[in-house]
Amino acid sequence: MVPLCILSIALASVTQITLWTFLDETGSSPYSVTLILLIATAAAMGAVLAATVVLIVQRFRSNLLGDEGHVMFTLPVSIHQHILAKFLVGVFWMLATLFVLFESIICLGYNGTLWMAFPPFREALTAFMDFITPLSSTAPDFSVGGSLAILFGTVLASNVALCLEIYAPLAL
Repeated sequence: MVPLCILSIALASVTQITLWTFLDETGSSPYSVTLILLIATAAAMGAVLAATVVLIVQRFRSNLLGDEGHVMFTLPVSIHQHILAKFLVGVFWMLATLFVLFESIICLGYNGTLWMAFPPFREALTAFMDFITPLSSTAPDFSVGGSLAILFGTVLASNVALCLEIYAPLAL
């Protein structure tokens, strides 16, 4: 898991360095090299996410439903506490994975080079900022920080829901 996370951040950094090095004053870069690195970075990010889900499912099954479960259930805690502990660890792993993915995206977008090299990214970022700006100016107490707090709360709630959707079929 950790090597995949390191690979994801390293590929994002190499892609950014390649973009920064080859980007000329006209704003264009060699698409073949940067596109291959960008695809490799996206594949590594997808592999990190998939490995996290597989790790969560595998640890839940082996620790509670496999041979290790026999030992786990001899501990003087209730079944609910076992499941809650696995759930909290699963949420932690999902948040850690999202942090790594966020760091990879930050590495890609550092200094705006990715946004200059690929016009679709620039248009998507402009559309996102056009969407966020009116939200922060409509209410007097609602700022960009409030938008980010709502975004963080939504991501946290999504992770909780994802872990519950993973664990519910396994626990039955």
